[in-house]
Amino acid sequence: MGGGMLDRLRIGKLFRRTSAADAAARAVDDAEALRRFASISNEWYWEQDETLRFTSVRNWNPRAAGIEPEALIGHTLAELAAPDEALERQLEACAARQPYESFRCHLQIGDRALWLSLNGVPSYDSEGRFCGYIGTGREVSKQTAIERALRERDTRFREILDLMPVAVFVKDADSRLVFLNSECEAQWGTRSEDVRGTDASSHFPPSAVETYLASDRRAFEERRAIDYEETVWHAGHRTECIVHTYKKPIFDNAGKPRYLIGVRVDMTDKKVIERKLRASEQLLRNLAFHQAKLLEDERRRIARDVHDELGQNLLAVRIDASRLAARTAVSNERLHKAAADALHTIDETIRSVRQIINNLRPPVLDLGLSAALQWLAREFERHGTSRCTVEIGTPRADELLSEASATVMFRLAQEALTNIRKHACATEVCIRLDERDGNAWLAIEDNGIGMNVRARRTAQGGFGLVGMRERVKALGGSLQVESEPGAGMVLRAAIPIVALSETRETKVPAGG
Repeated sequence: MGGGMLDRLRIGKLFRRTSAADAAARAVDDAEALRRFASISNEWYWEQDETLRFTSVRNWNPRAAGIEPEALIGHTLAELAAPDEALERQLEACAARQPYESFRCHLQIGDRALWLSLNGVPSYDSEGRFCGYIGTGREVSKQTAIERALRERDTRFREILDLMPVAVFVKDADSRLVFLNSECEAQWGTRSEDVRGTDASSHFPPSAVETYLASDRRAFEERRAIDYEETVWHAGHRTECIVHTYKKPIFDNAGKPRYLIGVRVDMTDKKVIERKLRASEQLLRNLAFHQAKLLEDERRRIARDVHDELGQNLLAVRIDASRLAARTAVSNERLHKAAADALHTIDETIRSVRQIINNLRPPVLDLGLSAALQWLAREFERHGTSRCTVEIGTPRADELLSEASATVMFRLAQEALTNIRKHACATEVCIRLDERDGNAWLAIEDNGIGMNVRARRTAQGGFGLVGMRERVKALGGSLQVESEPGAGMVLRAAIPIVALSETRETKVPAGG
């Protein structure tokens, strides 16, 4: 063991020698040292003459490949090895009388082939004349095949990653870059080889690098995959982009950090589409709200015209009919009966007109939402068998709500009660109006048969609630329906109080 270590040190010194005079002084010792090294290792010893032809091969071990050492005698590596860049460099080193280490060559002798790894130093005689090369070698066919397979696998793996439309990068345990795929190179505006082995501090601003390194440390410390959204500079597009970054730490068998795999998904287009979609949705809500407001205004106008024109005319006709019935009560029984029938018809028409006016826009709304909800509850009880109560939880309910917003709340309650009457089979209904957390809250609860909210379709009055939801959203509010089969239903609407001003209603922002 000790002799072997001394020989390795001896060979190390031999490879570092470049002076021909020094080499000549100890040429014999060098050759003997190489022979001894080859005899105690798995390598074999060889000698070449001044023309670089093999003259001696000892301890030859590649016989398993079917090649005898005699096949090398009298030949140069240029004659035996397949030409490549490595062979050219080795020949240049020999021409310059330079030592070489771990030169790998592919020998093709007849129908046999093998890979060799050679170490060689120039040999000189006692007078300093170049005599050739001496060295050691070993077969590395299996190692070369494994390395080639690994390289091919890495190449295929890189090709697959390069086909991915997302940026992929790999770092070592110290956050030094190991690999970038093509998309990552395009995003970062650099080549993989330019930043490999660095933390990319020369490429990115210090603040950005510190952010990246902090997230790397977090992934390793938490020992789990992390993900987050960030805005980064896209060098390829010359603009900022929004990306979703995923980082997964990889640990070795001892639990120590080894690699960090990162993936960046460019979300810019998606975010732009989402913003456009939100803007479009908001625009549709604004249009729906404006259309509903126009409809309410038209209902108000028609109700007012019916009340002022048709209502007054009917009242005048009723007065005339009443007078005629009174005057003919004794003198003309037949005419009196006709006048009484006409008076009855007029009364029925007046009631129908009042109902039409109430359906268009109840005059009680002019008294405030609280009074309108009370009237709505009484009308609900009058046309059905269910009991309906109203709870007002804030004394300033009518002060909070503008006219248009109160109308939205009223129509929502009206739509909910219509659905309850048609489908819920409820015996108890409660309407609550309250102020909480900066919002005006309206809740309508019943003890009916309920429904499966998730399976709910647009049938059975669904379009009405959909329309009301859009009108509530246009005011910046929300509408939720809570229900389970057999457990009744609760409808809750909330509108921010700041959204209830006239300014908010007439001009709703188009943002998300």
